[in-house]
Amino acid sequence: MERAYSVKRIAEMCDMEPKQIYRLIHEDKLKAFPIGKRGLRVTEGELMRWQNQSVKATPTEALPSENETAKQLPTFGMKIISEDA
Repeated sequence: MERAYSVKRIAEMCDMEPKQIYRLIHEDKLKAFPIGKRGLRVTEGELMRWQNQSVKATPTEALPSENETAKQLPTFGMKIISEDA
């Protein structure tokens, strides 16, 4: 029998919020099966399929560089100190 994980456990393993996992299930990007009245489980094989598909969907050349990422982060009123200063 293949191992199955709860939404909470998958969220912990993937460093995500459970609501993000529920969204993936709702959008049919991650297939889950019901357990009991309200529980959902995702098989290990399905989790691996989704992780492999996610990696292929985000090629590294499409990711912003470290400097571009820093420019996009909200500052929330913090003073930005340049390394050049």
